[in-house]
Amino acid sequence: MAGWRAIHFRRGGPRSAGTAAARRVVIVVLATTALSALVSGLFQPFLPLYIASLGGSATDIGLAGAVTGLAYLLAEGVWGLIFDRVGAARPLAISKFVTAAVFVGYLARTDLWWIYLLQFLRGVSEVAMAPIGRALLAKHVPREGRGTVMGMYFTTQTLARSGTGIIGGGLVDTLGFRALFSICAISSLASGLLAFFGLRHTVNEVLADAPRSTSLTVWRVGLGREFVLLSILADFGFWAQSGWTTF
Repeated sequence: MAGWRAIHFRRGGPRSAGTAAARRVVIVVLATTALSALVSGLFQPFLPLYIASLGGSATDIGLAGAVTGLAYLLAEGVWGLIFDRVGAARPLAISKFVTAAVFVGYLARTDLWWIYLLQFLRGVSEVAMAPIGRALLAKHVPREGRGTVMGMYFTTQTLARSGTGIIGGGLVDTLGFRALFSICAISSLASGLLAFFGLRHTVNEVLADAPRSTSLTVWRVGLGREFVLLSILADFGFWAQSGWTTF
């Protein structure tokens, strides 16, 4: 765990004051990510079951998944731009509060068109954690520790989802979908409060060892061959995964 030691045990030197802030950012991002993944793990496996219980067809289930994917596509880059301009605390908090409101919306009515709207809003709000969380870690973790901490970020997501399907299934079978929606709403609200109070003093700047780029340079890098290739591969992987996980 050399990468974590680089964050946790560095003492003295010009960056010693920033080390505690970097550790705080890592802890808050991982905790917020865990709560977000917990909500997703509780809810997502049972969305098809919920739609089917309302009389929805396989097409209706696919449409609900499609509008969520469309929201991811439209919103992820926008959240990244917002982060670059105003930082992390407010965008993350707002996104989690919107997610909480979506689950309250599930308690309000059961029309299929309403579910499609809620799924689109949930996609817009849920995807904020992806660009903002990764950007925070890249900006505030020393270069020699970024690989380790990024691995911890994705491992945290997996661990938080592990076993939550059983919990969600038990809630649905014993207390019904309303209990599941209520717990998801409360957890989303908690993650929003954690993100806001944990990151509100975070300075949105790159560490001294990272190259500073103008907007034009960033735009040119974004059009690079490697970036485009990785984006296409990621798209195919997401489409393949979403096709079978939805059902």
